[in-house]
Amino acid sequence: YMVVARTNQQLEKILTLHYEDLVLNPEKNLQIICDFIEIEFEPNMLCFYDQPLKQINVKREPWKRNINKPVTTDSISRWKHELTEDMVAEIEVVTTSEMIRLGYKVHSGFWTRTNKALRLKVEHALKNAASLTKKIWQKIQR
Repeated sequence: YMVVARTNQQLEKILTLHYEDLVLNPEKNLQIICDFIEIEFEPNMLCFYDQPLKQINVKREPWKRNINKPVTTDSISRWKHELTEDMVAEIEVVTTSEMIRLGYKVHSGFWTRTNKALRLKVEHALKNAASLTKKIWQKIQR
């Protein structure tokens, strides 16, 4: 989405904001957002969690479980503990160009791992094909 928006000369319509910056300094960054969308910042915007949740069903949408809590920095590095190296590599295969553009560090040797993973998948597929070919050849000879 972002790549397409940038190539369509829509840069003035894009506000780049890092999640880490938002949770580390919510008021400052919410003011930036409000300025960008040309609305007045109101301090009570930071108390979103005090609002009744009429349309949020946390049981149905568990990823929204913290919607009724204040902004926290708890999630900033959570991925380091919850994702495996292979998961990080898979994510970085898709996101590396954006990560670099946005100033994020690439954490995995994803090309090495991806090439190894691809090689293993090809080897597995070839073994399966060889096994299947052998079974078919045996049936033909009967």
